[in-house]
Amino acid sequence: MVSAGGHNRYVIDASSWISVEGNPAQNRILFFLGKLIDDGKIQCPPEAWDEVDRCPWVKAWLEQHYIRFVKRISDIEYLMLVGRVTHQFSTMAGARRRKERADQYIVATAAHLNATSNPTRYRVVCEETDTQRPSRKMVTACKAFNVESMSLLEMLREEFPDEGF
Repeated sequence: MVSAGGHNRYVIDASSWISVEGNPAQNRILFFLGKLIDDGKIQCPPEAWDEVDRCPWVKAWLEQHYIRFVKRISDIEYLMLVGRVTHQFSTMAGARRRKERADQYIVATAAHLNATSNPTRYRVVCEETDTQRPSRKMVTACKAFNVESMSLLEMLREEFPDEGF
Protein backbone atom coordinates (compact mmCIF):
# COMPACT_ATOMS: atom_id res chain seq x y z
CA MET A 1 0.00 0.00 0.00
CA VAL A 2 2.61 2.54 -1.06
CA SER A 3 1.34 5.89 -2.27
CA ALA A 4 1.73 6.40 -6.01
CA GLY A 5 1.42 10.18 -6.01
CA GLY A 6 5.17 11.01 -6.15
CA HIS A 7 5.79 14.72 -5.70
CA ASN A 8 2.11 15.61 -5.45
CA ARG A 9 0.75 17.30 -2.36
CA TYR A 10 -2.79 18.39 -1.65
CA VAL A 11 -4.53 21.43 -0.23
CA ILE A 12 -7.90 20.18 0.99
CA ASP A 13 -11.01 22.32 1.10
CA ALA A 14 -13.67 21.99 3.80
CA SER A 15 -16.10 20.60 1.19
CA SER A 16 -13.96 17.46 0.96
CA TRP A 17 -13.66 17.03 4.73
CA ILE A 18 -17.44 17.53 5.01
CA SER A 19 -18.08 14.91 2.29
CA VAL A 20 -16.49 12.23 4.49
CA GLU A 21 -19.00 12.61 7.34
CA GLY A 22 -21.75 10.01 6.98
CA ASN A 23 -20.11 8.31 3.98
CA PRO A 24 -20.53 4.51 4.29
CA ALA A 25 -16.74 4.20 3.89
CA GLN A 26 -16.02 7.01 6.39
CA ASN A 27 -13.65 5.04 8.63
CA ARG A 28 -11.75 3.63 5.66
CA ILE A 29 -11.43 7.08 4.05
CA LEU A 30 -10.18 8.57 7.32
CA PHE A 31 -7.65 5.76 7.70
CA PHE A 32 -6.10 6.57 4.31
CA LEU A 33 -6.31 10.32 4.88
CA GLY A 34 -4.39 9.71 8.09
CA LYS A 35 -1.65 8.00 6.08
CA LEU A 36 -1.42 10.99 3.73
CA ILE A 37 -1.32 13.41 6.67
CA ASP A 38 1.41 11.34 8.35
CA ASP A 39 3.39 11.45 5.06
CA GLY A 40 3.08 15.25 4.97
CA LYS A 41 1.05 15.18 1.76
CA ILE A 42 -1.99 17.13 2.99
CA GLN A 43 -2.23 20.76 3.96
CA CYS A 44 -5.19 22.89 4.97
CA PRO A 45 -5.18 26.62 5.69
CA PRO A 46 -6.72 27.55 9.06
CA GLU A 47 -9.49 29.49 7.28
CA ALA A 48 -10.72 26.25 5.67
CA TRP A 49 -10.29 24.30 8.90
CA ASP A 50 -12.72 26.69 10.57
CA GLU A 51 -15.44 25.54 8.12
CA VAL A 52 -15.07 21.89 9.18
CA ASP A 53 -17.31 22.62 12.19
CA ARG A 54 -20.22 21.38 10.07
CA CYS A 55 -19.05 17.78 10.51
CA PRO A 56 -18.27 17.24 14.20
CA TRP A 57 -17.37 13.55 14.00
CA VAL A 58 -14.79 14.01 11.24
CA LYS A 59 -13.43 17.16 12.91
CA ALA A 60 -13.01 15.27 16.18
CA TRP A 61 -11.04 12.55 14.36
CA LEU A 62 -8.90 15.08 12.45
CA GLU A 63 -7.99 17.11 15.56
CA GLN A 64 -5.39 14.50 16.53
CA HIS A 65 -3.51 15.45 13.31
CA TYR A 66 -4.13 19.21 13.46
CA ILE A 67 -0.52 20.38 13.94
CA ARG A 68 0.68 18.22 11.02
CA PHE A 69 -1.65 19.55 8.32
CA VAL A 70 -3.27 22.86 9.32
CA LYS A 71 -0.64 25.42 8.41
CA ARG A 72 -0.73 29.19 8.22
CA ILE A 73 1.36 30.95 5.60
CA SER A 74 2.15 34.52 6.56
CA ASP A 75 4.62 35.84 3.98
CA ILE A 76 3.64 38.93 2.01
CA GLU A 77 3.64 37.25 -1.42
CA TYR A 78 1.07 34.75 -0.21
CA LEU A 79 -1.12 37.42 1.36
CA MET A 80 -0.98 39.46 -1.87
CA LEU A 81 -1.98 36.33 -3.80
CA VAL A 82 -4.98 35.83 -1.49
CA GLY A 83 -5.97 39.41 -2.35
CA ARG A 84 -5.63 38.77 -6.11
CA VAL A 85 -7.75 35.61 -5.92
CA THR A 86 -10.35 37.46 -3.84
CA HIS A 87 -10.42 40.37 -6.27
CA GLN A 88 -10.64 38.21 -9.39
CA PHE A 89 -13.21 35.82 -7.89
CA SER A 90 -15.06 38.04 -5.42
CA THR A 91 -18.30 36.03 -5.65
CA MET A 92 -16.50 32.78 -4.85
CA ALA A 93 -14.60 34.43 -2.01
CA GLY A 94 -17.72 35.94 -0.47
CA ALA A 95 -15.89 39.27 -0.36
CA ARG A 96 -19.08 41.25 0.13
CA ARG A 97 -20.75 38.92 2.60
CA ARG A 98 -20.79 39.10 6.37
CA LYS A 99 -18.71 35.95 6.63
CA GLU A 100 -15.73 35.53 4.35
CA ARG A 101 -15.26 32.11 2.81
CA ALA A 102 -12.05 30.11 2.73
CA ASP A 103 -11.97 29.26 -0.99
CA GLN A 104 -9.52 32.03 -1.90
CA TYR A 105 -7.13 30.77 0.79
CA ILE A 106 -7.26 27.25 -0.65
CA VAL A 107 -6.47 28.45 -4.19
CA ALA A 108 -3.80 30.90 -3.02
CA THR A 109 -2.14 28.28 -0.80
CA ALA A 110 -1.76 25.82 -3.68
CA ALA A 111 -0.64 28.50 -6.15
CA HIS A 112 1.88 29.96 -3.68
CA LEU A 113 3.32 26.58 -2.72
CA ASN A 114 3.57 25.60 -6.40
CA ALA A 115 5.61 28.75 -7.03
CA THR A 116 7.92 28.18 -4.06
CA SER A 117 8.38 24.40 -3.71
CA ASN A 118 9.47 22.91 -7.04
CA PRO A 119 9.31 20.07 -8.09
CA THR A 120 6.48 19.39 -5.65
CA ARG A 121 3.05 20.17 -7.12
CA TYR A 122 0.18 21.14 -4.85
CA ARG A 123 -3.32 20.33 -6.06
CA VAL A 124 -6.62 21.54 -4.67
CA VAL A 125 -9.01 18.87 -3.42
CA CYS A 126 -12.64 20.00 -3.34
CA GLU A 127 -16.08 18.66 -4.10
CA GLU A 128 -17.07 21.45 -6.49
CA THR A 129 -17.53 21.31 -10.24
CA ASP A 130 -17.78 24.16 -12.71
CA THR A 131 -20.99 22.98 -14.38
CA GLN A 132 -23.26 25.63 -12.83
CA ARG A 133 -22.20 29.22 -12.14
CA PRO A 134 -18.53 28.62 -13.01
CA SER A 135 -17.44 32.10 -11.91
CA ARG A 136 -18.39 31.17 -8.34
CA LYS A 137 -16.49 27.89 -8.26
CA MET A 138 -13.11 27.08 -6.88
CA VAL A 139 -12.23 24.88 -9.87
CA THR A 140 -12.53 27.93 -12.16
CA ALA A 141 -10.25 29.94 -9.89
CA CYS A 142 -7.79 27.05 -9.84
CA LYS A 143 -7.61 27.06 -13.63
CA ALA A 144 -7.03 30.82 -13.65
CA PHE A 145 -4.10 30.43 -11.24
CA ASN A 146 -2.68 27.31 -12.95
CA VAL A 147 -3.56 24.93 -10.12
CA GLU A 148 -4.96 21.47 -10.73
CA SER A 149 -8.09 20.45 -8.83
CA MET A 150 -9.67 17.10 -8.10
CA SER A 151 -12.19 15.46 -5.80
CA LEU A 152 -11.35 13.60 -2.62
CA LEU A 153 -12.08 10.22 -4.22
CA GLU A 154 -9.93 11.09 -7.25
CA MET A 155 -7.07 11.90 -4.87
CA LEU A 156 -7.54 8.63 -2.98
CA ARG A 157 -7.68 6.63 -6.25
CA GLU A 158 -4.45 8.26 -7.39
CA GLU A 159 -2.61 7.81 -4.10
CA PHE A 160 -3.88 4.30 -3.35
CA PRO A 161 -4.64 2.70 -6.74
CA ASP A 162 -4.93 -0.82 -5.32
CA GLU A 163 -7.48 0.06 -2.63
CA GLY A 164 -10.63 0.21 -4.79
CA PHE A 165 -11.60 3.83 -4.31
